[in-house]
Amino acid sequence: MASSQPSSIADTETERLKGDIQQIRAKVRKIDPEIKTYLHYQKVLGVNYCDFKSLHEVNEALNFDEKLFTAVSKWQLLEATSIKSPFSSIDIDHFSKSVKSLQEDLNDLNSVTRLPTPLLSELTMKLNSVAPYLDQIQLLATSNMQQRHWQALLEDCGITSGYHSGIKLDEIISMGLLSNKDRIASE
Repeated sequence: MASSQPSSIADTETERLKGDIQQIRAKVRKIDPEIKTYLHYQKVLGVNYCDFKSLHEVNEALNFDEKLFTAVSKWQLLEATSIKSPFSSIDIDHFSKSVKSLQEDLNDLNSVTRLPTPLLSELTMKLNSVAPYLDQIQLLATSNMQQRHWQALLEDCGITSGYHSGIKLDEIISMGLLSNKDRIASE
């Protein structure tokens, strides 16, 4: 990659990295007129010494990294505003749209990458811990369950961890509750 990718989401400073990409792009734009002139002279002379393939690869890498860092930024926002926030405060419509949008972004990134990157792999893994359970999350968020309903659901699913009013989505995920789709649907 043209820019150095961090090895984990926790190490990713998306705004700084996007700034780095913009600086590299500015340098590429600065030499672009000279390259076009050089390519023109090659064409006029009927020779082909250099096609600047590596510059094209740099641009592709910059585009990939920029999309990846944008996806990481989306995940970080989603995590802060929904996954690690009290479940009762989640805007479920916004959450669902954000998950689906991020899923599309990751599908695009995974389809164009030649080699998996640790950052893309981690991001895909984290999203896959949430996306398959979107229906269950929506059901729980819109069901207006009281604490006694939560306790009954947890008991029916064989989960000993207790419900509390400030429970977060990441706690619900780690309990394994969301894998009980039929039980959640019947609540």
